[in-house]
Amino acid sequence: MAIITSPNTTAAAVLHSLSPILLEPPTPDFNYHMGAAHDALPAGDGNIRRFVKRENLLPTTVPLGLTEPNPQVQRDVFIDAEMKMYGTSIIFNTQVIIHNQQPMLAMGMESLGVCMRQSEDLILRQFLLSTTGFYNCQNGSNGDIPTEITYVDASVVSTILRTANAQRIFAGIPGELRIGTNPVRESYLMFANTLLQSSLDTIPEWKDALNYSEARQAGYAEMGSLANLRLYGSSQAAMINGSSANGRDVFVNLTTGRNAFFQISQDGWGMKIQYLPPEFSGPIGLNCSLGLSFFQAQAVAQSNWLIKVNCTSKY
Repeated sequence: MAIITSPNTTAAAVLHSLSPILLEPPTPDFNYHMGAAHDALPAGDGNIRRFVKRENLLPTTVPLGLTEPNPQVQRDVFIDAEMKMYGTSIIFNTQVIIHNQQPMLAMGMESLGVCMRQSEDLILRQFLLSTTGFYNCQNGSNGDIPTEITYVDASVVSTILRTANAQRIFAGIPGELRIGTNPVRESYLMFANTLLQSSLDTIPEWKDALNYSEARQAGYAEMGSLANLRLYGSSQAAMINGSSANGRDVFVNLTTGRNAFFQISQDGWGMKIQYLPPEFSGPIGLNCSLGLSFFQAQAVAQSNWLIKVNCTSKY
């Protein structure tokens, strides 16, 4: 006959056994860097990265006569991006390091790495929100301003970008003889909030990423496509609480063409993690620390290739 011992009578040392499985914290998808063109500022070259955008010359469509045409002036636009330093740190008590079963420093390094990637994404998001071009969805049926996004709204946004000569980011995916699949057009990139999924599923023309004719070409965080837009979802995509005409949350879906904005890193200083041992914390060496630092700058190269598509949810 088995004897069941109550946990209350078990020795304290036996009550807890640490599982080797590390539970993951809820982490959003980091998407904004995907639409960026990437550049690096060389070490020792100052703290400002300068880009030159050359304006096109006027086409010459008139046949030459007896007189020379007036010369044109080549105009250049300079765009400057200032490098900024970001960072944070974790402090560990030496007693925790000695007594805890968990590899605290290794876990701290992993946490700092995730923190850096999320910080990079949020810095880009806040920077892109400062762009001026926007479109309020107006063809939905929820009676709000803006309305929920529809196929017509996505088509209008695609037309605006195409008319501004914005280059598509994604090549088209041709159709194949597979039941339930669809071809996908050449597309621009839209950063959407995951809360829009229920509204998107009600749009007849919506193509879920799983129903692409070649589903393996869908990105990890890709939700699907609508007209000439491919939507990548994240829970930290831009949203303004209660700002619609009827008090709904407004989702700010940044939509971009190729090379519309740049993310600039510092050459020789990608991500630096520094460990400071306990001897440096004080006379009794009570604490040690892990610190993270990185440099980042960003610049908009073509402002008319970026559109903030504002919409609400249907439900």
